[in-house]
This record gives sequence, C-alpha cells and structure tokens, in this order.
Amino acid sequence: MNFSKYQRTISLAVLMLLGIGSTFPVLASVTVSGSGDRVTKLAQNQEVLLTQALRRRKPLRFPNLNVKAPNNRKSRFGAVRGGVCQYNQSTTKRNIQKDIIALIPPNSLLLTAQKTEKIQLTTAAHPTVLFYLSENAATTASFYLCKNNTLVYQALDFELPNKTSNNADGIVVLNLADVAKNQNLPELKIGENYRWQIKLPNNSDASKPTPNISGWMRRIDAKVPLNKQLETNISNTVIADELEKVSSVDYPLVYVENGIWYSAINSLLELIQTNPQDPQIRKDWEGLLTSVNLTEIAKKPIIGAATIKDVQLNDE
Repeated sequence: MNFSKYQRTISLAVLMLLGIGSTFPVLASVTVSGSGDRVTKLAQNQEVLLTQALRRRKPLRFPNLNVKAPNNRKSRFGAVRGGVCQYNQSTTKRNIQKDIIALIPPNSLLLTAQKTEKIQLTTAAHPTVLFYLSENAATTASFYLCKNNTLVYQALDFELPNKTSNNADGIVVLNLADVAKNQNLPELKIGENYRWQIKLPNNSDASKPTPNISGWMRRIDAKVPLNKQLETNISNTVIADELEKVSSVDYPLVYVENGIWYSAINSLLELIQTNPQDPQIRKDWEGLLTSVNLTEIAKKPIIGAATIKDVQLNDE
C-alpha cells in the first residue's frame, strides 16, 4: 500500500509517541490528529527534547575564558608575601603547599610579566567560594574581599567545619549569600573586579609563608549579552534566556558552556546537596574539576560549610 508523505509523517509520529512517550512526557501530550501544524509542533518538541538529552550527555569541560585580571600575582596554591590587598610584583613560581587549595581553574605554572591571572565570572551578588582543606590543616581561617587593592570586608578567625574522627580531608563551602542573610555585606558590583583571599593561621613555622589561597572574580549581568560585558571574544548569549530553556539540572552546563566558573560549580554543588545519590551529578562534578586540573580533589568528600559569625566592613 502506498502512503502519502503526510500519512507517513503521521505514522512516524505515532511510532515515536509509542516508543519514547514514557521518556519524553511532553511528546506524549501532543496529539497527532488534525492539521499539519500539530505534526510540525510535535517535530519541534521532539527536536527540543532530543537536544536537551544530547546536551546532558556532554561532559562538563570548562573553557576558561581569557578575561585577564590586573597585573598582580597570586595563584590558587598561592603564598606570596605582602599585605592583604597588596601584591609582591616580582616573578613568582606557583607555591605547591597543599594545606589549602582553591577550587578554581589554574592560571599558569610560572607567573611572569607576560602571563597574568584570569578572572573567573559569576552571576551572583554574593558568590560561594569552595576550597580543599588537608587533613592536618587548621580549624580556623580568615577571609578577605578586596577591590582595586582596597579591602571591602574581612572575616577574621572564622570556623572551618568539624572533621570526622579520622581527621579526613575534603572540600569546604564558604557561602557568602548565607553570610549576607545575617551580616550587612555589600553586593559585588556588576562589571567590577574583586579578589578574595583565605588565610590559615601559621602555627608550625613562622619562617614559612602563611598558607593561603586567592582568586579573582567579576560579577556579570545575566540579562545582558556576554559580548557587551567582556573584553574577550565571546558570543552574544544572554544567560538568563538560556536558563529559561532548561531545567535546573542543566544549569551547570549553561554556565560551563559560557565560561562562568563560580556559577557553574555552585549550581552543581546545589544539585549534589539535593541529590547526593545521583551518579550522573557526581560524574558531572568530577568531570568539571578534572577539566581544570583538580583531578586529585574531584573525588574528595564535601566535609561541610565554614561558619562566619562576624564580618568587619571597611568604611573607607
């Protein structure tokens, strides 16, 4: 029997509904009787859902945009002597102390005048900072936020999470949004460059540099095209529009594809906290950290959140 093109399209649509209706409920809700417009709608829905499914199969590999920080030196393994918001401008090799490591992309193994640090982006007014803490590290630390070499606020001697009886190492969460609920923290201004720093007390050997980490961050406007906010070659993507097209499980992928580090890892952290047994989310987490040379930390547990009870604002 010969079928018209329209009949073949209807048949194919029915088969698709029978085969994948349980997987894609949106498809199952579309009827195929009636005009060709409904068949077109069915095909459009199928394309959208299949595209989302294919996106979720993509590994999370962070591109690390070439947004350069001011010509100041600090590494995620850092330990450069000097004031909290001032830098030693001399050429410095990466310090490889492992008491504390920031969960941010690497910059370079050798920081020279030709290789400056990269700024990582966020959409949050109060981002979350993640870092690894070794098993023998201190139980308190100090946090500093600077802008243009000027201190914005600091939290001295805040509490790190209690470790287990075997003194295990792991990842610590410093959620500035939670701190802002009880403290009058100023928001990050859109388009401004900030540097955060965390210092551990140096109780063992005063002759050694204080164990510390730091990183640059810049807040972007999620409702404005990226190419109007950044000085690097990038698309005209509007992040808010992209997020509306996907479910929350795909938020990390949207952020990763557009090079927004802090929002990517923080949205993935939220998924882990709400779905701790989901193997795909854990796989995404490990893949993201591995893509920025944090393979050894990728499988480490999240041991808890830092507790900041008092913040000192700089009134200058």
